[in-house]
Formats: sequence, structure tokens, C-alpha cells
Amino acid sequence: TMVEGYYICAMASYQLGQFTAAIDFCDRGLEISNQIAVLFQLRACANMSLGKYDLAMKDYHEGCRLFP
Repeated sequence: TMVEGYYICAMASYQLGQFTAAIDFCDRGLEISNQIAVLFQLRACANMSLGKYDLAMKDYHEGCRLFP
């Protein structure tokens, strides 16, 4: 599915240290479905890497809510 494709691109970007691109791919996937916990968790990790702690905590909480 498109969401899986965005997740794969986000993960690859994250692993390459391209955190902004990873966030963009997560955003695109979440526009399709905002019920995918792993996208929130990956976006949180990317935001943490960029020092955006408040955004990261928001996404961590949402990811845990969806997948406790």
C-alpha cells in the first residue's frame, strides 16, 4: 500500500541520517491513515534527532496510545 511505501522511504531516510526527509515521508503516510503507530514512533525518533523534543513527545504518546 501507499502507507507501507512511505514507511519504507521514511525508515531508509532515517537510517541515512536524513531526518527531515524521514519526517516528510511519515507525514505523507499519516495523511493517508493516522492510525499507524509505527509512523508516529519513527517520526518521533526523527524529531528527537533534530532536537525537536516537544514534537517527539507528542508523537511518542500518540504511538503508544495506538499500540500500547
